[in-house]
Amino acid sequence: MRRVESSGRTTHGCFNMTTQLLTMPSTSDSSWLRRTSALLDQPPLSVLTQPGGFSSFPSSKRPVRPHIYKCRSPNMEVFTCWWHPLSNLTEGEEVNYVLTYSKDKGPKRECPDYTSAGANSCHFDSSHTFIWNIYCMNVTAVMARQNVTSPQHCLDVADIVETEAPVNLTYQLMDPGGDEIGHDVLLSWTYPRPSDLKYGWITLVYELQYRQVSEPDKWKVKQSLREPEVKLLGLPINDYVLRVRCRSQNYGLWSKWSQPLLMNIPSRAQAGTDTLIMVILVTTISMMAILAFSVCVIPQCVR
Repeated sequence: MRRVESSGRTTHGCFNMTTQLLTMPSTSDSSWLRRTSALLDQPPLSVLTQPGGFSSFPSSKRPVRPHIYKCRSPNMEVFTCWWHPLSNLTEGEEVNYVLTYSKDKGPKRECPDYTSAGANSCHFDSSHTFIWNIYCMNVTAVMARQNVTSPQHCLDVADIVETEAPVNLTYQLMDPGGDEIGHDVLLSWTYPRPSDLKYGWITLVYELQYRQVSEPDKWKVKQSLREPEVKLLGLPINDYVLRVRCRSQNYGLWSKWSQPLLMNIPSRAQAGTDTLIMVILVTTISMMAILAFSVCVIPQCVR
């Protein structure tokens, strides 16, 4: 910590500068002018954004604090937090990050696992995860020059549940013949990690959005779906885009959207043509089978 002697007492440099400048003797005092000029030539002092006083580093090199930007639990049994590291380290400068946390204002503990979730993360396994408890945590960047600590981040695991995005979104026309009014479609999907649901902490609800390809801003929504399937009735002939997401029924955040599905609702003529082709194909195969039977089997019976 940089200190400057002034008026028989020791103070922080930036306050001391103000004291000296406010005590202004006559301009004929050349020694006062020399002292003031020397103070103004000094590099600016920077205030740390954490308890602990003032930094001796110029403001152009002031460290930025690490920042815990996200915590997520996929199933209320484990969770992970991630932080942004310092962005202004000099070349070759080493830094270690230490996450400390307390649970319901209990004693401070260090992160149990820095590696499972990748760089700049802390993973809490099932033995360190307790729902309906408040966790408060900080990340400290430990450097040779000084330590810099993030703002405190507090959470309840129940509030950070974010499920996985659904997968395997597919569709099936329920009435291939259809009519010009529209078609009925059965949509279905799956949850990618059913093991997250087996303990019963999470009951999923789904939301489906769909729109015509030609209307990018006119999404229609099916909400509060409790099963991984839904029927859409009377869809007009057109091309559609569909997507689905999910969340825990009682807690947490929506998942990301599934991969979009492109769906075509054909016209009756197209559907009828497809049906006719199928009938002709089946008839042709049947006739060929009868002909083969006649050529190969009947002569043998005559002999």
